[in-house]
Amino acid sequence: MMSLQIVVFVVAVFVSSQLTTGRVVVKRQTFAFTSSVYSFTLSSYVPGTIVGKLGTTLGQNAGVAWRVTTPNNNVAIDYLTGQLVLINYLQQCTAPQVVTVTATNSASVTLSTNVIISVGCNTSSTSSTSTTGSPVFAVTSYTLTTSVCTLKTLVGTVSATSSTGLATVYAVVGATAYFYVGPFSGQLFLTGIPPTSTTSFTVSATNSAGTASVPVTVTTSCTTTTVATSTAATTVTAATTATVTVVTTGTTPFIPTPGPGGLPDFG
Repeated sequence: MMSLQIVVFVVAVFVSSQLTTGRVVVKRQTFAFTSSVYSFTLSSYVPGTIVGKLGTTLGQNAGVAWRVTTPNNNVAIDYLTGQLVLINYLQQCTAPQVVTVTATNSASVTLSTNVIISVGCNTSSTSSTSTTGSPVFAVTSYTLTTSVCTLKTLVGTVSATSSTGLATVYAVVGATAYFYVGPFSGQLFLTGIPPTSTTSFTVSATNSAGTASVPVTVTTSCTTTTVATSTAATTVTAATTATVTVVTTGTTPFIPTPGPGGLPDFG
């Protein structure tokens, strides 16, 4: 009886070592926001002000996509990092703004939370009355094409300059589920698969002297496609967590076949 127990123990240790150091490693990760409540108080109200940053338990380099889900011409979120940025002057001495933000992981699981942005009174941050140095786009319109339709594909870059060197902040005017522009870089990324091959929208550029806008048309001729949303995608609230299964390799672990008497055959 003692020898049988020893053999069973050896088998258990052997199989365990194969699962942890061998061919398949399966991990379960919890997908949740790093905070149950996000609330930020502004110290400045001019375009380009960093409002705050959101995060998830998967970390910064886990391929999470961030979106502001309702049309908002005042606040944008960095699609790649979760950083909230002012893209317009806010009216001061008003009630806090509530912005709904979603985070979607590579398994198409989406978390949603409300971000509270408190707006106080600071007369030194009002819009400038001078238009000297207002942003000017390099061209009157942009026509871009991409044949790669995977999420986060860089489609192109828009650019506006200021004659006086004022910092410029870019934004897609209104809401679009398909394109995102970097607030400081002007880089346009694909955030969803458009339902038609040609999509038109407007990008604005704002600095302390004024605002300019430019029409953008993107033609997608997809040879590589990743579906933007899955019919099996799950949306949960901030108070709910999702469990994500990650398989790091795809082969089957070695488990010894039964030998004579039901004992494993290691030969």
